[in-house]
Amino acid sequence: MKTIKEKMENIPYGVYDGLSIISSVITLITAAWCIVKAVVTIKEVDGQFVVDFNTFLLLLCFLVVMFSIVVTVKLCKYARIYRALRKSFTYNYYNAAHDLRNVYFDILKQHKKEQSEDSIEILTTITRTFLGDTLDYLCEILESITGKEIHGCIKLIENLHEQADGIDPKVATVKTFCRSKNTQPQRVSNDQVDNKSIKICDNTDFYDILDPDNTSCNSCFYCSNLKELEKQLKKSGKRYKNTTLDWEDYYRSTIVAPIRVANKRLFFNQLTEGYNVVGFLCVDSMSTEAFRNTAFEKENYSYIVKSFAAEIYIILNMYSYYLVQIKKENV
Repeated sequence: MKTIKEKMENIPYGVYDGLSIISSVITLITAAWCIVKAVVTIKEVDGQFVVDFNTFLLLLCFLVVMFSIVVTVKLCKYARIYRALRKSFTYNYYNAAHDLRNVYFDILKQHKKEQSEDSIEILTTITRTFLGDTLDYLCEILESITGKEIHGCIKLIENLHEQADGIDPKVATVKTFCRSKNTQPQRVSNDQVDNKSIKICDNTDFYDILDPDNTSCNSCFYCSNLKELEKQLKKSGKRYKNTTLDWEDYYRSTIVAPIRVANKRLFFNQLTEGYNVVGFLCVDSMSTEAFRNTAFEKENYSYIVKSFAAEIYIILNMYSYYLVQIKKENV
């Protein structure tokens, strides 16, 4: 025999909606009637009926009605923003996962079909296009949440195959592999003109992540206000390092996540401790309000960026492995 709770669960949603509308209408009519009875008084004076208004209650009711209208408008506005945010988040996250699946098999197919010097360029184009699109998806998600313009880039650590014992942050270098489409033109031009390697030890963001002694920042570098961080470091006798001398002209806040996997998960790696880091996923903004420094927002923004870094590792690992294989075939 079904319980009352089980019977209630089987009631169609349409019935619930209908009852909700009816109860809302009854509530409004009752409230309106009570207000009228309280505000308006009909008296008989010398054989004539006189309508008397309670001015104070009338003003109070007017203020309540206006307040209700304002609150309703605000709620509708925030409801639209929330729907747009949710749509942007789900749409872009789906696209990122969808493209990850497709590019995985595109790279595999390309490698099986041809292993020549020309295939290196094709493989690089496929990978760079995918990563550029992924950066765009990530930036759009963060922009929908923060309401601020967000830029992204991927930096790859060079000569990883020569560092069998792990990465030494004091000598390792990185180079920009790709950027999001909304990146300032000057930053893209700087990449193309300089095309130079950057020492990890000359960049606080990267070095703090790889520094084995810095246990508080080994999974993500998060800073809502880099200028403020720079001031704090100066007070303690340190300094904020950045190889881009005019970095504050391009961004004021940033999140940097390592693109990595635990060494114990790799069959080709003899190391059992630590992580295999291939690069860094960086997002930044000119606004210091983009990545607020509350525990809640810091945790959630970091999770979003790190989740994309986890997906990116799959493709970059595949890309670097096939590059080595192609080069061996053509020696």
